[in-house]
Amino acid sequence: MKYLFTLFLVFTYSFSYDKIITKYYVQFETTANFDELVYSLKNEMITNSFTLSFQSNLGKSINAMSKHLKEDKIFLNAKKIGFCKNSLGFQLVEENEKNILYCPIDIIIYEKTKDKITILYELAKKLDVDDTMVYDLNNIVIKHMENILED
Repeated sequence: MKYLFTLFLVFTYSFSYDKIITKYYVQFETTANFDELVYSLKNEMITNSFTLSFQSNLGKSINAMSKHLKEDKIFLNAKKIGFCKNSLGFQLVEENEKNILYCPIDIIIYEKTKDKITILYELAKKLDVDDTMVYDLNNIVIKHMENILED
């Protein structure tokens, strides 16, 4: 019973955040716990029929290079996580085979200081005049990112 109560608390936690949208990317900034945020992102995407394609510990490799160069660490934590949803990937590629560039969807979460976590998503761009699915893709990804911060 204690486990169920703890699980319930994890799924109902809400994070405060700021959102920045540019023509190139969407950025969310929050003071959430890094590991909880990574867990919430993976859970949100998998719950909504996305498959976890990869998870890369960018912070570890970049900080290793910083150490090698005798420079300061850049990140406390940084991960790049790739997700794929077969039905969405099919729709993207059916519209324009070059849209395969957006499979998997990459989301980056990094922490430079203990009080600030950044989530980045590079917006998919139209590769052809008639492409419209990239707008749907962007809206879907942004909605899921907002869900993990608002739930």
